[in-house]
Amino acid sequence: MFRGERDDELERDDMARLLLAADRHEGVEGDRQVCAAVIALLIATGMRALEVCRANVTDYLPFYRRGAMLRVHGKGSRERLVPLDAAAVERIDRWLLWRPDLDQFGSTVRDRLAGVGRLPHRVPLFVPSRGAGSPAAALRQSQEGHVGRLHPTAIRELLRRVATRADDHRVRLMAPTLRPHSIRAAVATCLLDEDTPLHQVAGLLGHSSLTTTARYDRRQRDRHLTAAATAANRQAAALEAARRAALTR
Repeated sequence: MFRGERDDELERDDMARLLLAADRHEGVEGDRQVCAAVIALLIATGMRALEVCRANVTDYLPFYRRGAMLRVHGKGSRERLVPLDAAAVERIDRWLLWRPDLDQFGSTVRDRLAGVGRLPHRVPLFVPSRGAGSPAAALRQSQEGHVGRLHPTAIRELLRRVATRADDHRVRLMAPTLRPHSIRAAVATCLLDEDTPLHQVAGLLGHSSLTTTARYDRRQRDRHLTAAATAANRQAAALEAARRAALTR
């Protein structure tokens, strides 16, 4: 694990292990479903934690003509469509089918999406699984149209919960430094390592500046490190040569 240059730098294998740990996670009813769905979404899109929390059920577009998509509400009221892979779709579907607050709309994902789409209010894509079927949640749903919206701090706690309880020792080692941004950075770095064009990675992450995206380019970072090491060696050699010349005078 953490084969990158920094101890907290995730690789593809780390993210795959984390998702597997989420699929096997044991917790209160619904916790496995929401953990797996959120982690799969983070890995597929590199979304910010706040963006995940802002997502509504109607933003989920599994039947979109160009393939499964999610409408993301980013910084500065900017919106973008991001593609979802099969792993994310499978786990989001599983989460939507679990949610007790959506039972009224039917037993299929298509029915539930259609039912929510007819409501006059927005329904969060991710709600707290703990207590989602409680009387308090039912009261909030009747008053506000949903049982509560997942908070960014809850996503950090979700990641910690999955990592610390994982059977995989390598995943447990991630727990102290694992954050939503750790996954976001890993997604960007891995895509750039695979020669994905910089502007495409910027579009996925919602960066307005390519310079921001370029910070995740490990190849460029490696070139800078190599150049810095070469310059340092040359400087050391020059100083040593000057020292020897001074001793012979």
